Amino acid sequence: MRTHSRIYRYLGICMIWLLVTSISSNADTLLSITINDNNDARITLTDEDLLALPQVMIETSTPWDEEAITFSGPTLKALLTQNNISEGELNLHASNRYQIQIPWEYIEDTSPIIANRMNGSPFSRRERGPLWIIFPFDSDDRYRSYEVSAMSIWQLISIEIDTKP
Repeated sequence: MRTHSRIYRYLGICMIWLLVTSISSNADTLLSITINDNNDARITLTDEDLLALPQVMIETSTPWDEEAITFSGPTLKALLTQNNISEGELNLHASNRYQIQIPWEYIEDTSPIIANRMNGSPFSRRERGPLWIIFPFDSDDRYRSYEVSAMSIWQLISIEIDTKP
């Protein structure tokens, strides 16, 4: 009887360990990319993965903040290019279930960025983070439209690319 209880205790500990390690590895994931094509690939990215990409800095006010803030992170184009994505319907999803489609004509070499730093530091969900699509709102009138504001999705958690015909 004692042997059985030891085995059950050991199995219980193993199951808890597996659960905790799977939760902690998923907790590191900030952004997932799903490519709906014939292969249906899924890519997960951590903060370190995003920091490994070339970083772009944008100092701008936003439609929600009057004072200029310095945002930094990789461009959306760099992330897509790194993953060999150059076509398809881009659908972005936030943790609050907000979703928006970004047309390819808005994806430029220097903007938008996937901001993962605000004034040099990571920022929380309470501050619209940890990932926020940022355009250089103050640099040109074309970025001061309702359409561009709607594409500036905060609390970004996933990008879905549909390339199926």
